Amino acid sequence: MPQRAVVLCLAIVACLALAATALMRAPGQASRSAASAVTPLPADAGVLQPGDPIPTLRGEPVLRIRGLGGAQALRLDIAALDRMPQVEVTLDEPFVGRSMTFTGVPFADFVEITGIPAGARLEMSALDDYSVDLAVADLVDGNAVLATRTDGQELAVDGGGPTRLVFASPTGVGANSDNWIWSIETIEVR
Repeated sequence: MPQRAVVLCLAIVACLALAATALMRAPGQASRSAASAVTPLPADAGVLQPGDPIPTLRGEPVLRIRGLGGAQALRLDIAALDRMPQVEVTLDEPFVGRSMTFTGVPFADFVEITGIPAGARLEMSALDDYSVDLAVADLVDGNAVLATRTDGQELAVDGGGPTRLVFASPTGVGANSDNWIWSIETIEVR
């Protein structure tokens, strides 16, 4: 085989390898190898259950939920979020490229306690005006967690806090790193 044909064949093989790599990880896809373990944390007697009244604010509101039917937005502070069931999840964080442990409310519990309808869509907006629009069902199926802590410390605004969405499942909506919204300020129920 002439040298030119060998070079052309090698170039084609290299192009095919690059194309296959691009197809395996499309833009916006997080590169996580396996599903993360979700560990429920022990509940104390004060854990909120569906139907319980949301406690009045003791601190600054960190999250507002609009569109639940009332004229006023539901405002939550860290203390109210801490009273909801908590899980700990260790996962490969797609933006810093290392394993991190997050603590927060499983989204399934969050929607039940706050009264968000299971069939709703949610527009989540961050402090920097970034937003995502996701179905509640996709968040629950993706094992989404509304995180308030990482490695035992409250999430600071400059670290993606005070509330942040992480996914324990590397499939579905959790596979798209564009859905990993941090510094969530408002959730609009639609």
